[in-house]
Amino acid sequence: MDDKISIITVTYNAAATLEDTILSIIKQTYPNYEYIIVDGGSTDNTLEIIKKYQHKLAHWVSEKDSGIYEAMNKGIKASNGKWLIFLGADDVLYTNEVLNDIFLNNETDSIDFLYGDVIMKSKGTVFGGKWSYYKLVNRNINHQCIFYNRTIFEEQGFYNTKYKILADYEFNLRIFRKPYFKKKYIPQVVSVYNNRGISNQVLDEDFYVDQLEYFINTEKLSPGDYRLQTYFFFYGFTQLLKHKRATGFKNILHAIIFGRRKFFYCFFCVKYFFSLLGFGKKIRSSFVLKGQSN
Repeated sequence: MDDKISIITVTYNAAATLEDTILSIIKQTYPNYEYIIVDGGSTDNTLEIIKKYQHKLAHWVSEKDSGIYEAMNKGIKASNGKWLIFLGADDVLYTNEVLNDIFLNNETDSIDFLYGDVIMKSKGTVFGGKWSYYKLVNRNINHQCIFYNRTIFEEQGFYNTKYKILADYEFNLRIFRKPYFKKKYIPQVVSVYNNRGISNQVLDEDFYVDQLEYFINTEKLSPGDYRLQTYFFFYGFTQLLKHKRATGFKNILHAIIFGRRKFFYCFFCVKYFFSLLGFGKKIRSSFVLKGQSN
């Protein structure tokens, strides 16, 4: 049990769910872990819950920050483990034995990026499997099932706080673009993940713009490559939200023509049109634009 695990949770007004997260960690049968909580200055009862369990914490802090990834970076800097995993304040580890099962039953000495599966809380279904780089282009791996070897952060640095919601996605893409990082998939559920959190309600414009530029200009992928169409679609959708309709519709149409998720794209567009007509105002207001301000 030489592999110390740093479990990091970032919180903000998470009183309704945080205790379940904490309990799922402190009940682990694997003894060699540390738990770190980085709070963004909560105004509800979050701090009361943290203080209730502070004797179980290696470190905690509550102060204002610029967002999720600045807080995660603080957690990295405060940690001492060989392995780091980020668990949201509304996520839980799957069982009390999950860390034992993973780190006692698998060879991890030469691994940089260790990952398993998650259960989506709203659906109760398992999401995961083995990933390749081009599978990752289409969809991110949930950070709630990833154990990062500290050496990755030592080489790659921290999360890029330019990306307000998808910095972990950008970080994973960076890792998978470097074949010398050794990755290992374990077919085991690591955590139960709340798939209705903020990352499912916010569009990160900078991420879509930068990744499209990288894929097309650096990797020389064709703009018609079906794997890029989700990027075109969501970039187009960000432009609609900024009332740049010509650019928005151009990119959305491009995604519909070349992409394989045509029904998904069309469904989103129909919802948007209904919101413009005054129906379902929650549809439009539920999407917050993060990224470029111009």
